[in-house]
Amino acid sequence: MPLDTMYEFNPNFGLVEQAPAPGSLAATAVAHGGVACTWVQATDGSRIVIGVAQPSRTTLAELRASGDGFRSSGGVGTVQIFTDKHWIVATSKYFGTPDDARMLTDSVKSALG
Repeated sequence: MPLDTMYEFNPNFGLVEQAPAPGSLAATAVAHGGVACTWVQATDGSRIVIGVAQPSRTTLAELRASGDGFRSSGGVGTVQIFTDKHWIVATSKYFGTPDDARMLTDSVKSALG
């Protein structure tokens, strides 16, 4: 995701080198050969974690069948987006609805081509 996109979303977020939490969907994306990035809000330390993977067609179908498009737990929202080839996950307290993450997930989809 381009840095400009996050700056437009909220200029107080910075990219940090941090692995996603074990057991998280972003960690699952990495386990399937994907990547994840963590952005930290400078003022309060809250995070946005985005993961992307291009799993096998079978795994992608399984993920699609078992995953909610959006879920919220403990004030943290998680969005899952599926394309023909990719699985995108985005998690943050800033995502109260799927639309709250749309700018970021659209940017990721655009970067994937």
